[in-house]
Amino acid sequence: MREENGIWEDKKTGFLRVRITELREEGKRSPTYNLCTLEEYEFDKGKKRTPKQMDNLALSLYDKLLDKKREKKQKVQVGKLTEASKHTVGEAIKKYEDDILPNRARHTQVGFTLHLKFWRSQLGSKTLAEMETESAPLMIKNLRDSLKTPERSNTTLNRYLSSLSAVLGRCVKDFLWMKKNPCSSIMKLEEPTHRIRYLSKQEQEDLLESCEGDLWDAVVMALKTGARKQEIWRLKFEDVDFKRNHIRLMETKSGKPRSVPMTKDLMEILQRRRVDINFNSHYVFPSPVNSNAPNNFERAWDTALRNARIENFRWHDLRHTFASRAVMAGVTLRSLADLLGHAKVDMVFRYAHLSPQHLASSMELAGEEIGECKMKVKKMA
Repeated sequence: MREENGIWEDKKTGFLRVRITELREEGKRSPTYNLCTLEEYEFDKGKKRTPKQMDNLALSLYDKLLDKKREKKQKVQVGKLTEASKHTVGEAIKKYEDDILPNRARHTQVGFTLHLKFWRSQLGSKTLAEMETESAPLMIKNLRDSLKTPERSNTTLNRYLSSLSAVLGRCVKDFLWMKKNPCSSIMKLEEPTHRIRYLSKQEQEDLLESCEGDLWDAVVMALKTGARKQEIWRLKFEDVDFKRNHIRLMETKSGKPRSVPMTKDLMEILQRRRVDINFNSHYVFPSPVNSNAPNNFERAWDTALRNARIENFRWHDLRHTFASRAVMAGVTLRSLADLLGHAKVDMVFRYAHLSPQHLASSMELAGEEIGECKMKVKKMA
């Protein structure tokens, strides 16, 4: 039995020795250890051990040594673990939700929370090291595609992927838990071309004719500022600067506050509303049920559209209406981007076709710089 475990009596060294093949490293011989002296092996307090007692002692010493070496090896392996091996996708999602998500815009938080709930249920127990394997991108892609239903568009599926990518991207660049984001290897699904739906002059008249009270004020503010739905609905009086004539929009899509100038008619609307509300609410458009909450115009808005017989139109299209009219009036794309709160001008290129004159004037300038081009007339022989 001793020989089966690689244990032998080494008369030259005077030790009971063992060679443990289980601890052998690649390219090396199995390590050899001393279990005890031969005297300790053969005698117990001066009394000769029986062969069975010697076998039991050898196996006992072997088991203790093997356990000790295994424990030491495990500690060394733990010390060599990468950061990706120490953390799970679930941990990464929680850290993102605790440290990053609260600083994002409210509607972004809602969307991310929904998306990350799905990813936590599917990948939460996996380590980030598993997300760095070659098979990870395909696994993520298949999970994203499994979400496809008649109600979920490619755009929605791409948002799910973007949410996971945001978390894993933080693991790479911020938390320093990973070296590569597997989502960067996955192509986004093709999305439909951005729609631009804006009101015609007649539709605008019909819509305003169908709006009453608070809804009329809110729609006019949207048309005059290009602000998003929640930026209007959740606007507070403390964000209206009557002295400097501008409105501070705090809860924006980018999470960064911005200011928009206040025209004369906007000033009149806001001053009137402040008097009507009589400082009973912080909100410019308080809920009729709870003055400490913003109003929700969904039902009134749908009714107004139906009465005005306007189809295929959303509240966000009031923003498109503002942008489209601004470009038609000659507002530059750079100025429009600033008014709408876009960091990059390319976000407003979709409106450029509505103002072909800016291309015509640019062509004229280029032509003037090149100068007059005269055709050389060949003389007839």
